[in-house]
Amino acid sequence: MKPHVVTEVALNYALERYYGLRRETRLMQAAAGEMRDLGGATPSPRPAPAPSWEAPAPPDTGARRRDTGAVNIPPSYSALPVFDAHYDQPASVVDELAAVMSHDDVVRALFRYFTGLFTEVVILAIAQGRATAVRAGSRARLCETRHPVTLSLAEGTLVRAVVAKPQIIHQPQIGDPEVIGLCTAFGLPTNHIAFISLFHESTPAYVVIGQGRDERYLQQAFGGLKGFVGKATQALRIVALRNEIRAA
Repeated sequence: MKPHVVTEVALNYALERYYGLRRETRLMQAAAGEMRDLGGATPSPRPAPAPSWEAPAPPDTGARRRDTGAVNIPPSYSALPVFDAHYDQPASVVDELAAVMSHDDVVRALFRYFTGLFTEVVILAIAQGRATAVRAGSRARLCETRHPVTLSLAEGTLVRAVVAKPQIIHQPQIGDPEVIGLCTAFGLPTNHIAFISLFHESTPAYVVIGQGRDERYLQQAFGGLKGFVGKATQALRIVALRNEIRAA
């Protein structure tokens, strides 16, 4: 046998692709600041801004928390600031995003990544003022329903607030009737739910719903989540460019 020298990333990618040996997720601890609540009234319809993730405000050591005023979300919703933690992204998932040909390819890569973080995952596609479930389940199973599961994005609903801008929102317990119905349809518990919005340019494209992680975990993983969502946004641009070339 002839010896070869390879990088750790290349070795892990080969082991996963050809032998099905998945690398364990590694998470580096990061100092977490105080969580910030974005209080206020239910959001009113408005054009979504261009994708941008907020840097965290300095921790408030006083009794009161600062109101960022970034988006009006009912007080029961808490938004997570960005921390510079580095979640170790599987190289093969990033390769999938770089090679996407269609939105289906993007959804598969999203599902593979987020099922490595959460116990259960639902991916919603945003189009024509509605959110439709396009993939749901876990690492071990895919969920199917007899009828399509669609949310209306009506004013005052939780998912409507999520798609106001690129962000993560966490709820310890769900109270929104539409999201409860979604969880029931796919057999998800309604506690510790995270919502991650993905945009193409200034338009919301997908919402990833992940179940089973608390706020502390999301604080620690947020830097990596931010990086992966950025790559997923680039993948959406790739698909859009391919569609423009085909239509030309």
